[in-house]
Amino acid sequence: MPTTVQVSSETKKKLDEEKDHPKETYEEVIRELVEERESRLKKKIDKAKKQENISHEKVKDVLGIE
Repeated sequence: MPTTVQVSSETKKKLDEEKDHPKETYEEVIRELVEERESRLKKKIDKAKKQENISHEKVKDVLGIE
């Protein structure tokens, strides 16, 4: 069921600029933006999972903090 969403004029202008062609709907534009954001977040999560975790104790040792 379609829903009306209110956005500022500035946001509408940005959405218009994101359109690949004039007949593209806001639904399509928003879905594409959401998919892109989800993809970026997934990449960040995957990268974070691959990084080595260092304990606070190890950091203190390296920095010479008691």
